[in-house]
Amino acid sequence: MVHTSWVGCCRSSTPSASFHVLSRPNYQCGYQSTIRPVSAAALTANCSDRVAALSRPKHREETPVRKTLYTDGVGRGSVIWEVTDAAKNATCSDRIATLARPRSVSRPSPTGAHRGARRSSDTDAHCTRVRPVSALLAKPRPLHPDYLPPRALHEPVPPRALSAKCTERIEQLSHPRPKTAVQYGPPEWHVSEKAKKYVASERCSDLAIPRCLPRGFRFNRSEPVFPVKEGTKNAFVAPRIAELAQPKERRSNAFEIYDPEAFKVKPAALQAVCPKRINELAQPKKR
Repeated sequence: MVHTSWVGCCRSSTPSASFHVLSRPNYQCGYQSTIRPVSAAALTANCSDRVAALSRPKHREETPVRKTLYTDGVGRGSVIWEVTDAAKNATCSDRIATLARPRSVSRPSPTGAHRGARRSSDTDAHCTRVRPVSALLAKPRPLHPDYLPPRALHEPVPPRALSAKCTERIEQLSHPRPKTAVQYGPPEWHVSEKAKKYVASERCSDLAIPRCLPRGFRFNRSEPVFPVKEGTKNAFVAPRIAELAQPKERRSNAFEIYDPEAFKVKPAALQAVCPKRINELAQPKKR
């Protein structure tokens, strides 16, 4: 037995609003249908001569024929405008001939000239006139009067140094020191007679007295193990002391740093009104 609620769910729902569908005649054109109907006058209309001329495809010759310049590309039968005889027989000026020349590729010169420098003789002729300011700026800056050039790598040895003779002491110090097996001196050293008969002053005697021990100082026990009292053995720890003796539990930094309300704005901040002074200070500084 089917439940009544299931039968109600299976029924198709009726639309709440009525939809108006435009009724059109169906015109088939191959596998496609027209968007809107075509009138009978448009189907029987004749095109004009201009439309018929534009609808014709461009004529292409099977064999390539040499055409004039104005017919290449677009197939025009005549020039766009007529060229006068004066334009055909005219001669260009020197400036136009100079500008018509192609730009030469810059090549690195052996003298270390700039890669963008002009090398044409015609262009150099225009740069012969140099302004006084440019000539003044082109001069290198003079060196400081106290400047000393760097010395040569090998300094010359004076003749006196070449003919000098060292003394016996310098000759003795120039010999290397012999290395013995034992680099340290003997453990005992000789004490002079004056040091044995020397009498210390009162200041030295005062400084030689050792510092006294503080009050309450106790020396180390003679026995390393000392007895424990019976009361200490039978003592019980109070609950509060046992609670304080427990180590502190520390959570990981992930839980300590995480704040779920970090980006939550308070309702009071949403309804706050900025005072005039703060609004004045918030304006960008005019520079």
